[in-house]
Amino acid sequence: MNKINLYFIIVYIFFILSIFLFYLFCKVSRKKDIGQSIRLEGPKSHYKKNKTPVMGGIIFIILFILLSFYYLKINPHNIQYKGVDLLIIYIPLLFNFIIGLVDDLKILKNKTNDGIRPMLKFMLQLVCSFIIFLILLFSKFDTMINFFGIKIDFSIFYYFFVIFLYLAFPNSVNLTDGIDGLASGITLIILLFLFLYSKYVNNIMILNIILTFMIMLFSFYIFNIKKAWIFMGDSGSLSIGAFLCSLFVLLKIEALIIFMGFIFILETLSVIMQVLYFKATKGLRLFKMAPIHHHLELLNFTENQINLIFYSITLILSFTAYCLGVKLF
Repeated sequence: MNKINLYFIIVYIFFILSIFLFYLFCKVSRKKDIGQSIRLEGPKSHYKKNKTPVMGGIIFIILFILLSFYYLKINPHNIQYKGVDLLIIYIPLLFNFIIGLVDDLKILKNKTNDGIRPMLKFMLQLVCSFIIFLILLFSKFDTMINFFGIKIDFSIFYYFFVIFLYLAFPNSVNLTDGIDGLASGITLIILLFLFLYSKYVNNIMILNIILTFMIMLFSFYIFNIKKAWIFMGDSGSLSIGAFLCSLFVLLKIEALIIFMGFIFILETLSVIMQVLYFKATKGLRLFKMAPIHHHLELLNFTENQINLIFYSITLILSFTAYCLGVKLF
């Protein structure tokens, strides 16, 4: 049996294992009455989700790390990969995973929806971003950004852009993770087109790492079709955001994040606009509730309808981004 066949057998075993672990985790959590505390300020339709098992991110992130490390160890395609690339993938992923895990544990312990203080979370993420800044700087990482056929060298400012990216995007995914299957479904669509693009540019290492992540995330998504059996928690959403950032940076398609990550960006902008409008008008609200998926819920859209709308937008824009990437990048 060659290494490639062996790897895919291991992937299949991990996929079955992850489904079993999710099922077991859900059963034990419900039996012990351990789960997410739903915000009272949120939509009333969410009250029934109180005590839904949380921290699903622990399972698919840890299994992804183990499986991807195994892939890199056996190196079935005999790839020459850079240590810097691995640092860029795993440091932000692990850092945000730990931040999210601590946040989830604090929520469970206090039986409230309040985890780590926002300022503390921001400072920890800033530390992570600064570490990536140093890695890129000392490795003399390519500072060129391709703006749809126009290449601009941002020099030192590129590294500050990356700091912003790693601060903003994980939190954008976290904000989007507000209804069943929304963040995970959107991420799977984005990863599909990033997988196709990495195949197009023949980046075999990134291709296989994306495929591994997709399979582990899909095992979680199965438990979020129609209704959530388990929430991914901050340990999952922050990790996803960091992982996506790393892919855009390593594939040198930073500009395409505007298309592929449109829904994540929209969700964040809706929160910013709500806060600014509230302060400017001394108490009026631009949306019924932010992020915008809650606004749609209060307009009587079902969660499945919102998912379908946002999935469709992501699918169209990601396909557009892929075509632009092939044509102009």
